[in-house]
Amino acid sequence: SEPLGERFSFQFCALLSPWGFPLVFLREGRGELPPPLVEAIVEAFRRGVKEAMEMIENHFPLQFSVRHLLEDSKREVLERMVEEGLGAMVFLLEETVGILPPSRGGGRGLPAEFSPLLELWLNFELRREMEEGTFERVAERMEEMRELSLRIDEPFLSLILSRKLAEHAGRLTGGEGDLEVLKRMEEGLSLPLRPNLWRAQVKCFRLREKYSAQVDRRVWEGFQRVGRLLNLRL
Repeated sequence: SEPLGERFSFQFCALLSPWGFPLVFLREGRGELPPPLVEAIVEAFRRGVKEAMEMIENHFPLQFSVRHLLEDSKREVLERMVEEGLGAMVFLLEETVGILPPSRGGGRGLPAEFSPLLELWLNFELRREMEEGTFERVAERMEEMRELSLRIDEPFLSLILSRKLAEHAGRLTGGEGDLEVLKRMEEGLSLPLRPNLWRAQVKCFRLREKYSAQVDRRVWEGFQRVGRLLNLRL
């Protein structure tokens, strides 16, 4: 267990069960976990994952579990706090359990108690990829998460997508350079999310009307396709 910085009164704690599965949680306070408690948790794992999880809940009634992180309003701050630790633990999971979607030869899965860890990390990656505008990769990762029956943070992704679509619409000029921008917008609009399209609609429609008589035919067709998608998502 390692302190997470002077600003926070939580610790990121990771234990390995006897089978190599990691247990990750946040607890209040500082200092090392008492050795007797670590031994007791490991012994509980030998008797069963469920018993071990119940024991931890009893010992740390104020702890923030990984599942709670997904629902916490301060999840962005908490995610930054544990990003490096989660990356290491997910790497360990991939090495020891073989977490891969069925389409890539995986699907062995892991105990249900550990799904929140993978869920948190993959949602973090989804939001990062959405910020980068790599919509094709976002679509692929969402499909992988569905194959693994993991929950996707669709409201947060939709919020980011709303902003990215408005940013793309703001780059439209009526020239041939719009073809790539319109293509990106189409990719974003094809995602199974429900973004707020108002800002993107206003920018796109105003520009379409302004340049309708003089833009290149391919650009105009791109405007038409994106316009139809924007209307369908109202």
